[in-house]
Amino acid sequence: MLALFFLLALSACGDDGDNPVTPEENPVILDENLVGTWEFDSSDVIDILISNFVNLMRDLGSSQSEIDTAVSEMRAAFSEDSMFVRVFTFRLNANGAYVDNSGDIGTWRTEGNVLITTYEDGDEERVKYFVDGDELTLIYSFKAVFDELSESDDPLADEALLGLSLVVDEDDNFRAFFKRT
Repeated sequence: MLALFFLLALSACGDDGDNPVTPEENPVILDENLVGTWEFDSSDVIDILISNFVNLMRDLGSSQSEIDTAVSEMRAAFSEDSMFVRVFTFRLNANGAYVDNSGDIGTWRTEGNVLITTYEDGDEERVKYFVDGDELTLIYSFKAVFDELSESDDPLADEALLGLSLVVDEDDNFRAFFKRT
């Protein structure tokens, strides 16, 4: 769910309560370095999409002028007013509870360098992570995004899936960067 969120970047404000849900009776392993509230800072997804799109245009024989125009239009579409800069926060509590400001709640645990979030509806998300003090990096596979879009009832999902499949391989990764608040 988070992977699709970052790509589509939907946002909402939410409560930052200390115990949003009751975690499992015996939470598995929790990396105490992850406990806290994390706010989205940036992502490299736009740069990856643009870079791969430029390569596709070159492969199709586009001129440098056409490429420059297309890149300029893409960057304008992803400008400060775009969906990619809206605030997203989530909280990982020491008791294994998870909550985010889009309304998702559930539990969390870690296995090695993999953060596993189990949402209230039973969906589970696994994402590699690295934490350095107050900075968190989540590494997502585009495969998770492809899978989410494939299962979506949203009429734009098929179009988004087709567009993504032209510029990224499902084995590619993108990173989302967070700061502890």
